[in-house]
Amino acid sequence: MLLRKRFGFLVLIVALAGVTLPFPQVFASTGPTLTVGCENPVGAICVDSQSSSGLPGSSFTAAIFLVNVTGFIGYDISMNWNQTVLQVTSVLDGNWSTGLPAFTLTNSTSQSTGTVQYSQVLLGNPTNIVNSTLFLVSFKFLGYGSTPIALSSVSLTGLINGVVSVLPPPTIINGRAFTPPPSSAALIHYKAKAVSKTLAGGSTQTLVADIANTGPSPAFVYVQYIITSSSGGVSVQTTSTLQLAVGGSSTVSISYTVPTIPIRYFVQARLFVSGNGLFFTFSGSTKTFHYDAI
Repeated sequence: MLLRKRFGFLVLIVALAGVTLPFPQVFASTGPTLTVGCENPVGAICVDSQSSSGLPGSSFTAAIFLVNVTGFIGYDISMNWNQTVLQVTSVLDGNWSTGLPAFTLTNSTSQSTGTVQYSQVLLGNPTNIVNSTLFLVSFKFLGYGSTPIALSSVSLTGLINGVVSVLPPPTIINGRAFTPPPSSAALIHYKAKAVSKTLAGGSTQTLVADIANTGPSPAFVYVQYIITSSSGGVSVQTTSTLQLAVGGSSTVSISYTVPTIPIRYFVQARLFVSGNGLFFTFSGSTKTFHYDAI
């Protein structure tokens, strides 16, 4: 019933624009394709053309693409998502009208139900679509989890054989958004240390850290060492990434050549953790120590 009412609005606007709607309606033999695409990630990534992944706080845009439609007039589309995972930050018009005047019938967002409803119609002649965006929805990751970005209640209107018609149901390729599983880890026991407290300049120093997985899922970890000399010089050494099973622990180390200048070095070890090996965050676990080059 809701779709029928909205299509009635589309027909009314089209009629006012000078396009006639005879009866009965005529449908095309093949339908268009609608795709939810991933664009403009900020802190997130587009895993593929339809999927986005990121940590809470990162963002991306879901662009609704329409492909290969002639005589296109308008649309009425609802989009749904898991509102505990994503939050809408903006909804914008796409480029489908190619400069022709388009009237927005519906522009409604409900974060509480995870729904966007958007509908537009051309005021005047129809347009031919090769590959255009109907509208764009910008999302921010709100919490951990995964969600489809699904198009529902889809109605496309076009001019077929001179008749304004509801187009056949389109092929729909929905999108997806997900975060890595939540993970946590900590430096344990001695936490982090220099193997050699005193060593000759020009020799090899090794820094080692003891790490435990403290979370409910496997964790990827690495340690960043910020090394500051007593004269003020700063360098950074970073270990390789290590995967820890739930309840597991291990050590990770890195070796490098110490400058030949006799001096004291102050080191801060900082532990980073990820649930998927792609997005790392600072765990908050640190250890500060020093060693001397002589």
